[in-house]
This record gives sequence, C-alpha cells and structure tokens, in this order.
Amino acid sequence: MKLRPMLSVLLSGLLFPTLLAQVDPGKVIFSVNGEEVKGGEYYRRMEYLGGVGRVRGNSFEQFPPGLLTIEQIITEKLILQMAKDRGVMPSEKDIDDEIKYRMEDTPKLLDDWMTTGQTKDELRYQMRINLCQLNMLTQGITVTDQQVQTFYNENPSMFTNPKQVQLQVIVVSDDATKQKVDADLAAGKKFADVATAYSIDVSKMRGGEFGTVPVRSLNKEMQDAVNPLKAGGITPWMNSNGSFVRFLVENVIPESKLELNDSLKRKVRRQLMQDRGKVKNDIRKEMADMFAKAKIDIKEKEFSVAFKKLIEEYLKERNAAPGAGQ
Repeated sequence: MKLRPMLSVLLSGLLFPTLLAQVDPGKVIFSVNGEEVKGGEYYRRMEYLGGVGRVRGNSFEQFPPGLLTIEQIITEKLILQMAKDRGVMPSEKDIDDEIKYRMEDTPKLLDDWMTTGQTKDELRYQMRINLCQLNMLTQGITVTDQQVQTFYNENPSMFTNPKQVQLQVIVVSDDATKQKVDADLAAGKKFADVATAYSIDVSKMRGGEFGTVPVRSLNKEMQDAVNPLKAGGITPWMNSNGSFVRFLVENVIPESKLELNDSLKRKVRRQLMQDRGKVKNDIRKEMADMFAKAKIDIKEKEFSVAFKKLIEEYLKERNAAPGAGQ
C-alpha cells in the first residue's frame, strides 16, 4: 500500500531540509589552491545565490535563497500562530508519539537527521509544524474503526504487496557476445561472474545486481519471461533499446495482503481524515488570508521588495484558483 505522504508545508519548503551546522563568519570554511573562503563570504553568497527559485505553473521564477528562507520562517510562524488560535497546538507527548510513529517506517530517521548536523530540538520543531498543519486540516473530522475497516475491505489493491522478483542482469550489444555469454552459462559459470565479464550495463560492477522490483514494473516482454520462473531460472534473450538482455531470477517474493494491524489502521485513518479535510477545511485560503493581514517588517530592503512581489503573486494565484473565495 502506498498512502500519500503527510501534508507538506503549505506554501514552501520540505519536511526535513538538509542544513549545515552553524559556522562562525570569521572561520575558514574551505580553500581553493590556498585561497581561503570564510563563513561571512559563504553566507553572503548563499543568501543571494543565483539560479535558485521555484516553479509556478509552466515557468521558473528565480528567488534568492535568503528570501526563500525568510518566507519559510514566516510561513512556519503563521502556521504556529494559526494552530494556537484554533486550539490545535500539539503537545510534547503528541510530538513524541509522532516521532515514534514515523520511526516505525523509517527506523533510522533520527540518525539520518542528526548526520545532517541538525539537533533533536530542530527535529521536534519540524514535527510540531507538521502536526499543526495536520491538526488544522483534520479539525472537526472523525474516522471510526468501522470506516477504516470498510475502506480496507473495499480497496484490496491498495493493501496488497505485488509479486516481486530479485534479479541479476546481463546486457550486451551484439550477437557475438551473446554467444560467449551462452557458452559460459552452459559451462556452469556463475551468472554474476559472466555479468562482470561481458555486461555493458553499470550493474556489472555489482555482478549484474539489478535489485528487487515488482514484476508489474517491467515491460510486457520481460514480465512474460520472468513470471513463470522460479528462483534460479534464467530468461531467454530479450531486446531492449537496441541491446540484448537476460535476467537471472535470484528470488521470488509472492503477492501478499497487508494485515490491518494497529499501525496500518493509523495510516489509513490519517489518510482518510486528510482527504476529507481537504474538502471541509480550506487551510490554504486561511493561510493566504493570514499572509495578507500579517504585519511583516523585513529590514533588508532587497528582501523586502522581493518578498512583497512574491506574496502578491501567491495571493493572485490563490484568488484565481478554482473555488477561491467560496
């Protein structure tokens, strides 16, 4: 089952941005042929780095990273303020539970976070932002156990892990090499060794390791060749973009139905609540209204002018969207 991801930050940014640790402006960050670059220069360039921006519709608009950072922080402040006003600010226990919940799917979440140079407090802050959004979106919405069970029963394909195969591959470009591969395999040489010797695919460095993939992700010819095979079976040659391909099936993982355990019930309930919340609670409109009314004073002139333009464009886009103002 692939449930849609948690609601992202409403206006901009990612759930877990990758940051560098704070650096002293006077400290040398790196050097180029002995020429030192210090933190002050690094941060200044990072604020105004060109070629950074966002896609709006079919066009790309350039905005300096410093402006996008300001927008991100303002957005987060408004999210927290709105959640507090609506009485849905998450507690410390809520944040603890959310981290535990996330780590069920991503056990290394905390370790991965810490390796970016960020702190546990910063992780908790990001979780708080996410929970504020989720709580506002789903405010006033209840999904019962029976509704979760009904959804599970009526949508079996969403809760079924498809048949998967673990594959090795050999890719060659001509008939002469095909014959050499066939001769070596017939002589009992290991598929991985033959792949390393003859394959033109980058996977040859890993003995032709292709990975574990759903059978349905392969093209029709490959599906027909792989599906009947058991572990250890080798497909005939197939054409692929002008090359010739053979697979070894290392392992077969049958299709399986996910059990509706407590963890899956929580995911289904959360997704159903979000889906219904998008209909009932227009959080984007409320955020747009907050931006329009908020007293935002940006001291840096360049950022102030650019931010005003950015928000004007956002509000114009929001007001022009279908259903705006309803």
